[in-house]
Amino acid sequence: TMGTGIEGGSCTGGSGYMNCSNKKVYYENPGVWEISFKANYTFVYGGYDKITWAANQSVWMVGGTTGSPSMRIIRGTETAYDKAEARFSIYLYLGGSYGTLTRSVSLILGADSATARGNTYY
Repeated sequence: TMGTGIEGGSCTGGSGYMNCSNKKVYYENPGVWEISFKANYTFVYGGYDKITWAANQSVWMVGGTTGSPSMRIIRGTETAYDKAEARFSIYLYLGGSYGTLTRSVSLILGADSATARGNTYY
């Protein structure tokens, strides 16, 4: 079963905000592959949430090679119309019955909540 999640790191709150740092955002097919990155973000209560840093991407695979890794912050700050998003994309050349997979994992931030989303697109 495919899995996504946000784990680790820490969060500290202040008046009207919460800062979360070094959170691991991952997408996995357990025992076959996992892609992830680390991120810092801020929940602004009554305002727009922000992704302040996204890097330290990582790939684990049972075998094969990877290609064209791309780590980017697509939208750093939530707007009235769209949530903030950071995305790590990669091609996984697993071979065998898996072949070539296009996978990405997104951190979606908005409405004072953070979620990980696994994608089958770059």
